[in-house]
This record gives sequence, C-alpha cells and structure tokens, in this order.
Amino acid sequence: MEVYESNHEDTNSFSDFKNYCSRTNKDESKNGTWNTDAADKSSDNKWDKAIDALKARNAESGGKLDPVLERLKVEANGKSPNTQSIRAQLKKWCEDTNSEVFMGKDSLKFENQESFCKVIA
Repeated sequence: MEVYESNHEDTNSFSDFKNYCSRTNKDESKNGTWNTDAADKSSDNKWDKAIDALKARNAESGGKLDPVLERLKVEANGKSPNTQSIRAQLKKWCEDTNSEVFMGKDSLKFENQESFCKVIA
C-alpha cells in the first residue's frame, strides 16, 4: 500500500516500483540481437551501421528521434565527426533506454531503441 500512496517523484519509491513492479523497454523488445560491441572496437564495429541508419533517418519516412539521438545525428553528419565518441554516446543511450520503464510500443524511446540499439544486418 505504501507504494500506491507515495509521491511518484519520491526517488526511493519510484526506484522500488521500477525494480520490482514494472517491465523495461528491453523486457518488451522481442526481435533482433542487441548490439554489444565496445565503442572503441576499431574494425567492423556494429555501432557504425547504427550511426549510418541514424544519419539517414528523416522524419517523413522514419519518424521522430529522441532529442539525444537528434543531437547525435547532427554531430554524425558534421564535417569531422568523432566516430568513437558518437558510438559511445549511442551505446550509453541504448543502455539507459533499455532499463527504463516500458511506456508502450508507440513510445518514442522504444521505437528508437528498436531501430538503433540492435545489430543491423
């Protein structure tokens, strides 16, 4: 009963809810293999295909991007992008998003996770 009566902004209660009562984005994702390459892997890095997909994404055909991914897209399309840094930031975004509470298959983060956090053939 304590969880139901607590303020949702209470960090401890929300953390308990998240850990014991909810499903994460990763729990709800069914298809594909998660990209687990290290960001600093130099040859055949699977994050590079995700970055290419991110660079090619447009709102008309692929839908919106999370603000973090939008910033990474701009950075990746820049004159001299730091690929290793972009890989690391994308990997961190994926790891953070995987562990967030699942808000539905139509949520922006879930849709973006499915497009950019799994191995792209």
